[in-house]
Amino acid sequence: MRIKFKPIVLGLLVLNLVVLSFCLINSPKSSLNMAGEYETEQDGFITDLKTSSTWNFTSLIIDDTGATGNYTWSEAVALPWCSGSGTEGSPYVIDDIAIHDQTITCGLEIRNSNAHFLINNSEFGYWVGQFGIGIKLTNCINGKLANNYFNRVNYSIYLDNCNSTNLIKNKFNAVWVNAITLNNSNNNLINQNIIPNSFEWGIRLNEGSTNNIISGNIMDSNNWGIGVGGENNEISENVLTDSDYGIIIYGNYNNISNNDVLNSYYEGIELTSDNNLISGNTINENYYGLQIWAGKNNTIIDNIVNQNEIYGINLSYENNSVICNQINYNIEDGLVVKYLSDSTIFDNTISHNGGNGIFCEEVSDIVFKQNLVSWNSQRNVYTYKCHNLTFVENTFESHGNEMNQCSNISILANTFKDALIFVHHSNYNLIQGNTMSEAGIYLSDSSYNMITSNTISVDMKLYGISLELGSNNNTITGNTITYEQGGCFYEDTSCTGNIIENNSCTQRIISGFEIIVLFSIICITSVGLIVIYKKKLMFKKF
Repeated sequence: MRIKFKPIVLGLLVLNLVVLSFCLINSPKSSLNMAGEYETEQDGFITDLKTSSTWNFTSLIIDDTGATGNYTWSEAVALPWCSGSGTEGSPYVIDDIAIHDQTITCGLEIRNSNAHFLINNSEFGYWVGQFGIGIKLTNCINGKLANNYFNRVNYSIYLDNCNSTNLIKNKFNAVWVNAITLNNSNNNLINQNIIPNSFEWGIRLNEGSTNNIISGNIMDSNNWGIGVGGENNEISENVLTDSDYGIIIYGNYNNISNNDVLNSYYEGIELTSDNNLISGNTINENYYGLQIWAGKNNTIIDNIVNQNEIYGINLSYENNSVICNQINYNIEDGLVVKYLSDSTIFDNTISHNGGNGIFCEEVSDIVFKQNLVSWNSQRNVYTYKCHNLTFVENTFESHGNEMNQCSNISILANTFKDALIFVHHSNYNLIQGNTMSEAGIYLSDSSYNMITSNTISVDMKLYGISLELGSNNNTITGNTITYEQGGCFYEDTSCTGNIIENNSCTQRIISGFEIIVLFSIICITSVGLIVIYKKKLMFKKF
């Protein structure tokens, strides 16, 4: 009898796959730690530290003055867990130690050190006290902390009055307070660290910390991602996801550039200080994108601010500039400008936002120049109780632009495509030199305005310029208006004292060629609909 091997082999393969799937489903989640060993995870937190460190301590203090602590560097280097000579080429090295004690307030502390040193490939964990610190450096320079692991520590790394220290490629988990804290510390580098699940700050620079670089860090699910209270710091090329607040800047003269700030529960970037540069960042899918609550002389340039749940950028205070940003597809308004003065909004693209493209309330002395504002769901621009604004050389496409209770607004040399201008309860404004296609100008209860030297084309039964509801003493002169079925001007009986003179008014007659093209389009569309209808009837018969 011949044995049929093919069904037997297939059956064994299926059985192996079932067994393997069962094992995978019921096995614990795991991740690879920096020592190449796996750690069991529970609820997203790493719960088991590796236990293969060469040296284990309850705590360790090195004070190079010898006044306090366990050792000086010269004493420590005589012991087997420390090596090197303290120079740049041969730093003191403490490698592969572990401190797991839950009762102490600080694991490893180095005080009053000018020598070059390296703390490498070590682990610190399981502090539960209020002030538990993994590594604390006090009055140190020339230090380096690299490839260390911190688990459930209140303050994982704390630098107090330290300079020229590098914190590189450290990994943190479930930090109770701050992963990295700098206090009165300057010229330090914080680079390529992995910081998830901090219950307060991922990285915090307190006031007095200057000229530090925070770059290339990966940060996820922290309460606050990065906080900067000092001056002249560089925050660049970090990735922050799923924080409550991404980056908060409350110090001056800082550079925040090329970061990805995504999915923050509240704000992507918040600014409350002066003379900062925010450039090249991607600020997407946060609740609020970028907020400047207070602060002056800040520059917001070349950022991508898209798909935030409320608005893209919220700007206030004075002397702030918004330049060359992409502000698109936010759920509500694109750019919100409130209580702002003496500022420039230049060369931004603001489109497809769910509310207004630009919303201005109680602002003054702002120039909007060469922006593209298009296809926003409510209005392209809405100004409310604003004064002394200038809109010049912008392009507005689709949806209207509205001015309400405003004065001394200048609308100069802009291009409007199917984007009307509505002026309500607003006086002493200037609309001059604009090119408007399929769009007119409408004044309601608005007086002492000047509308001059515009080129206006309107279709269907619309009017080029309309005056309604007591719009008095306006001057309308030197405009070129083309209309189809409506007219150049409409003025209701409630309006008095308006000067309408020296305008060019032309009715546009639809040409025979245009009629033929329109008729052809209608015929082709009708034939297509008939064919589709007949096919549906045939399918019904079958």
